[in-house]
Amino acid sequence: MRAQKPPEARFCMACGQALGVILPEERRFVSVVFFDLVDSTRGFREGLASAYARLQEALEGAARAARCHGGFVHRFLGDGILVLFGAPRSKGLEPWRALEAALGMVQASPLPARAGVASGEVLWAPLGSGQAGEPTAVGSPVVLAERLSKLATPGEVLADATTLALAKGAQADFLGYREARGLGEVPVYRVRRVEIALDPEEEALLQEVRRALARPPARLNLVGPRAAAKAFF
Repeated sequence: MRAQKPPEARFCMACGQALGVILPEERRFVSVVFFDLVDSTRGFREGLASAYARLQEALEGAARAARCHGGFVHRFLGDGILVLFGAPRSKGLEPWRALEAALGMVQASPLPARAGVASGEVLWAPLGSGQAGEPTAVGSPVVLAERLSKLATPGEVLADATTLALAKGAQADFLGYREARGLGEVPVYRVRRVEIALDPEEEALLQEVRRALARPPARLNLVGPRAAAKAFF
C-alpha cells in the first residue's frame, strides 16, 4: 500500500527528495576558497572534548571571517571549509574578496592553517537528484582550490593564475609549477597582500566620491544602470 504524504510535507517520506521544489542548475563563474587546518587530528590524542572544542573554535572563526568578506560557507569538510564567492549570489569583486578572506582566515586561526584559492566556471546544481535539499558547486576550481591548500605550508595562502589575473592589484610570489593530484603540474602563487588597482578613470571617480563625503553631513546621488555601482565600490 502506497504511503500517503501529509499536505504540509516538504520532503518525500520514502526517499527524502524535496517536494515541489525545482533546484537550480546553472553555470556560474566563482572564486573558491578551501581553508584547511594542519594536523588538527593530533589533538585528539590529548582528549576528545578539548580537541573538539579547539577544532570548533578554529572553524567557527574561519567561517565568520569568510562571511565578513561576503563569502558563502558552502561546506565543512572534516577540518576544512569550502567557501564560494559568486554563488549562490554574486556580490561583485569576487576574486579580491576571496583572496582577502583566505588571508584573514589563515592569519586569525588559533590553530596552524593554510588555504587555496582558485577561480573559474562551475556547475551550480543538485547532486543525488536533489536529495540533499540544496545545490552544490561542481567544477575544476573547487578541485584546484583544495589541491592548492594541500600544497601550502602552515600560514600560507596559495592561488591560481586566473584569480590573480582578475584581482588586479593583488601581490603574490610565483613559486613555479607544482604537481597537483589529478590535475598535473599547475602554476602556483603565494599571496602576500590584496589591493585593488584602479585605472585613471576609476581613480578620478574615487577621488570625487571622497571629496563629496569629506564634510559631513554629505549626500551623494549615483545615477546609472541598475547595480552598475556594485562592481566598483
